[in-house]
Parts: sequence; structure tokens; C-alpha cells
Amino acid sequence: MGIRALGNNAEDFVNKFLRARGGDSTGLDAVTPKPPGESGLTATGGVISDYADGPTIYRAHVFTSSGTFTVSNIGPLPASVDYLVVGGGGGGAHAGAGGGAGGFRTSMPEAPGGPGTSAEPTLTVTTTSYTVTVGGGGVAGFNPSPRFAVPGGFSEFVHPTPIRSEGGGAGGSAAVSPPTDGIPGGSGGGGGGEGTGGGIGDANRVAGTSTPAPTQGYPGGSGGSSPVQTGSGGGGGAGGAGSANDGNGGGPGGVGKRTTIVGTNYTIGTPGPGPTTGGWLAGGGGGGEYAAGGTGPATGGTGGAGGGATAPNYPQTAVPAISGTGGGGAGSPMGVSEAASNGASGIVVIRYQIGSIDSPGSSPKGATGGSITIYDNKVIHTFTHSGTFTAPAPFSETIEYVVIGGGGGGGQSGPPGGSSGGGGAGGYLTGSTPLSGPFAAVVTVGGGGQNNAPGASSIFAAPSPQTAGGGGAGGERPNPGDTVPLGSGGGGGSGGNGGTGGPQGNSGGNGDGGNGVAAGGGGAGASGANWQDITPGNGIGGRGGYGVQLPSTFQNPKSVSTLGDPGGSYGATDNGLSPQPGNFWVAGGGGGGGQSDTGVSAGGRGGSGGGGKGGGGAGPGPSGTTASTPIDGQSAQSNTGGGGGGAGNNDASSRAGAGGSGIVLIAYPST
Repeated sequence: MGIRALGNNAEDFVNKFLRARGGDSTGLDAVTPKPPGESGLTATGGVISDYADGPTIYRAHVFTSSGTFTVSNIGPLPASVDYLVVGGGGGGAHAGAGGGAGGFRTSMPEAPGGPGTSAEPTLTVTTTSYTVTVGGGGVAGFNPSPRFAVPGGFSEFVHPTPIRSEGGGAGGSAAVSPPTDGIPGGSGGGGGGEGTGGGIGDANRVAGTSTPAPTQGYPGGSGGSSPVQTGSGGGGGAGGAGSANDGNGGGPGGVGKRTTIVGTNYTIGTPGPGPTTGGWLAGGGGGGEYAAGGTGPATGGTGGAGGGATAPNYPQTAVPAISGTGGGGAGSPMGVSEAASNGASGIVVIRYQIGSIDSPGSSPKGATGGSITIYDNKVIHTFTHSGTFTAPAPFSETIEYVVIGGGGGGGQSGPPGGSSGGGGAGGYLTGSTPLSGPFAAVVTVGGGGQNNAPGASSIFAAPSPQTAGGGGAGGERPNPGDTVPLGSGGGGGSGGNGGTGGPQGNSGGNGDGGNGVAAGGGGAGASGANWQDITPGNGIGGRGGYGVQLPSTFQNPKSVSTLGDPGGSYGATDNGLSPQPGNFWVAGGGGGGGQSDTGVSAGGRGGSGGGGKGGGGAGPGPSGTTASTPIDGQSAQSNTGGGGGGAGNNDASSRAGAGGSGIVLIAYPST
């Protein structure tokens, strides 16, 4: 897990980057705020990704390293979760066999194209924390000595009875006489081969033992056992057994299994065989070849679909398995001193329903995707989550589009005496383009950042990608706000300058170090405001820059309560900004956190367009002591791309507001 150190800019950047990848693979969460009307679980942990599957909206937590899945609230939707637990793959052997894949357990039916289903019952959760363990890949064998390969580690979701997937078994070696057997595991390692072949590693065993485990995989392939069968066996996969080669080449690894637990865009796993690409996990590693004698081809066995590595032609070394897949490592060729490849680390995914898409209606032109309405002789497709805009062959229209990226998160609290900047708004992009069917254009809706993480980009991929960048995160004291290439920059923390915005937004304001006051994040329509001094020892955080109003095409009066944000009314403490009348405002910046020595709530106002208000500073407590709980920054409105409010000062536990998720709108004539 990434550890933040104040002033460590390199580490700070890395953790921000990880948190911004739709979430955080280290367990530091980037939460996409729930759109209005959604009421599933409230939980944290892992990389968080929302997606729609038909009318149902899911949230998936992806763990590629150990962490905690914490449920803080149970909404009215069912408190049941699906899971995927894949153990670490076994190491490939030196001059030997492929490692077995990590065990594979899931409550999800397998995706189309896979070798079968392995669905187990879903689980019911409560408001508590659940330990998640992600198993590491087994270490490969190595020459000299030889050092034998090591099985993978187990992965586990403790609920409270663990859902445990065992590590994959290690491959057997042909560098000793007689060749060794494959090691048992979730899937078994292959046997070493040199004319007197080692046996298979059995599957559905605790790695390296004979202790039974629930059904999780398949055995490895045996090593060659005659003068014309000298190659080593492939490791077993979650979907099929490893194979022995009929010559001196290595046996292929067993096929893995395919999953859709994070949606059909297959953001985890590897490509698979034939047209069934994406979402493959837990393939067995390919067996190593034997270079002398035999009648078969002197090639290494291919890895099974799902992350198993391949052992290339003699005298090359094996290719590593892909981390986060649970694939087995590949055996190395005989006569090559370099190591075989390590097994891949495992993965744990937990998903649950967070809402449903309203009845999507229909388009008279036959196009589908998002929520469909008709207003003022225009068909409007509204995407609040990622999906696909699909049109049939007769479709030929000039479409109008709006693409808004996810807003940046407000700056998290720094040390006492300093407040944090507001998040910058997501990029705002609009235009028109002719489109002719048939086509299926992928629509990606970027999530908002949290805890000083930037927002994610939104993309409408037709005919070429139209990308609205994410907004920059607000700066922690004394750091500047994020500079972003497309959207709006984050507001500076107290003592830091605002981040520079891109062509789809504006820059954040500058914070003040002396009074501990932070600045607002930039909006699509205006820059974020600098900090404001009102009396000695008291300052108001800079207001967020205001956004823009959606084009009139999309201002359907029936959508006024769900699309965009009402215009704000500003006063003298908002740098004299004029009121912003009307509705349908989007992409406003988050307000900066404020300073208060007298108990005055002093967070900056969020910009029109969904920006969150900044947190106020903590005033004095009893007998002149400092109050322990300043006001938190407010989260931006979902599906506006607004920036989150910055945290207030004087308390390191003050929380920042999350950025608002983005949105994609598409319109064309209805007749």
C-alpha cells in the first residue's frame, strides 16, 4: 500500500496516479460518487469501477494487492455481493515444466467463450470490514544448484468463513535425475521431462500439499517419458489440464477461465483464443523444451489463455506471466542458465448493485445506448455510466454531443494550520459530427477523484475519440493544485499556487500561506478564485470557478432536477462575481478550504456547475483550545464533472469532498 509522506513529491504523484485509475490498486480509494437515485452499498477498498449491464448498474472493487473491503452503509438494495478470488500462479521450473494457475473461485457465471461455469452462491454483507488477501506469484526455478520452483500464494476474501483460492503448484524440473513431479495446488504444476518424465501436479489441493481444497482448477501435464517424448508438461489452468508434448517440445499450459465481473469491457485479464478476447484469467504456464534428442519440434509450450506465460524457442528464456491474472509461470528450456518465469500474482474482485437505469425509452432512428428521451424534435441519449452508442445500417445523422470528464477531488487535510484547495472541474467538450450506421461507439464516463486525486477522462469514440479530460486535484498545504492537460486545474493549498488548466477548462486559484487559507479549483467557465482575507486570523477559501450551461438542445425541462446544477447566487465575499441564473450548469470548480480562529465556517463556495463547497476551519474550543473537528469539504454533484471541496484547516482528520463523475450526451433529429 502506498504511504504518503508530506513533501515527498515523487511518492505523492505516484499515489495520486494510482488513485486516479478509476480507483486505486493499492487500496487507497478513489470513489465515484453515486448519481442521484442510486442507493446500493457504501463501501471502500481496491480499485473502484462502476458500469452498467443492461438496466442494472454495478460497482466493482478490484484488489490486486491485499487490503480491506469496508462496508459503511447498507442501502435499500440487496446487501449481496458477487466475488472473484484467484490465487497466485505457481513458478515455472528451470529446465522443466510450467507452473499451475492459481485457484479460481467465483459466484459469477463464466463469460461466453469460456470452457464452463463455476458459479458459487453470492454472499450477504453487513456494515463491517472484510480482510482481502491477494496471493503473490511463485518464484521460478533457477540454475545453478538447481533452485526448485515455488508454488503461488493463496488469495482470500474473509467473510467470515474465508472464500479461499489456493496458489498454483510449481512446475517439476528435468535438471535433476530423475525429473521431479509437478507440485499440487489450485491447479497443478506440470511434470519435468527428460525421457523419464515426472508426474503431474494434482489440482484442488492446498499448494505444495495433499490437503484437499474446493474445486478450483485442473492438474498439470506429465513430463515426457520415452526417448521421443522428452519435453516437460504444461501447468494446469482454471479451465483445463496442462498437456504433455508428443516430442521434445514443452507441453501447452491449460486454458484459464473468462469473467465479466468488471463488465464486458474486460479491464482485467488477458486476450484469449479466437474471437473470445478479453477477461481471461488463471491460465497454466507452458512447459520447457528439451533441446537434445526426440522427434518433436524443439519449442516451448504456449501458456494457457488467462495469463500463463510462454516458453519460447531454444535457447531463449521464458516470458513472465502477467501480474494480477494468477497465471502460471513458464518452464525454461534445457541448457539455458537463466531463470524460468515467475507465476503471476492473483486478484480479488467484489461487486454489487448500486442502482438501475431508468426505462431507456426508444429511438425512432433505431439507435440504442444510455437513457433515451425526445425533446424539441431531438432524440437525446444520456450516458451517466459507461456504455455503447449503437446504430443500425439506415442511421445517417449529424449528431451533437457533450462530453464532460470527471471532476478532481478536493485536497485532503494537511498538517494543523493549513487548508486544502478545491478540485478542478472535468473538461467540457462539445461539437457535432456526421455519423452513418452501422456502428457501435464505446462511451466511457469518467469517475470523479477523491482524497486529492484527479478525475478520470470521459470519451465518446465516434468516429474518432472525443476526449474530455479529468479535472485536477486540489493541493494540500503547502502544495499547488494539480495541473492537467485538458480539464481545469486544482486550487492551491494554503501556501500553494493553482494548477494550470487545459483548453477545456481554466486554472485554479492561489492559496495563502500566512493565514492558512486555500483557493478554489478552476471551472469550465472561469478560473478558481484566490483565498480571501476578511479579518485577521480568519479567511474564506476561494470560490470554485463557475462552469457552463449545457447547450439548449439538452435543456429538456423534464430533466431540470436530474441534469446539471442550478446557477449559484454569489455575494461580496465571492470576489464580486455576478449571479449565475438558470439551470443545467455543469463543470464547476470546488471551493477552497478556509481558516477560522473564531468558529466562523469559512469554506469557499462551489462553482455553479456542481462544484462542492470547501470545508471550514476549526474554531477555538473550550478554554481557548482548538476545536478538533473542522467542517469537511463537500462532494461535487454527480454527473456534472464538478470539482470537490477542499478540506478545512487545523485538523489532519478533516476530509475533502469527492469530484463529480462525468457525463456524455448525444442528440440528433427525431424525424
